[in-house]
Amino acid sequence: MQKLILTIMLLILAVSPAAMAQTGAPSTPSAGPPPAPIGHLQPTPKTVPADVYNDPRAKENAKQDAILDRKVKGICRGC
Repeated sequence: MQKLILTIMLLILAVSPAAMAQTGAPSTPSAGPPPAPIGHLQPTPKTVPADVYNDPRAKENAKQDAILDRKVKGICRGC
């Protein structure tokens, strides 16, 4: 039993430095964020469906946002 435990511990010690070693090229800082992968791009006006622009709730939401902005304007001073 002791030989088995000793063998297992020796194997773990022999393999662990290789498992902990970092491989590959060192990372270099880039000028900006990497580009988005294909399929994860931000929508553009050309790609947005027309019914999004004609949403009847959009005008009502804009009115409510304007009312809320007027109310909140006095809360934050000196910003």
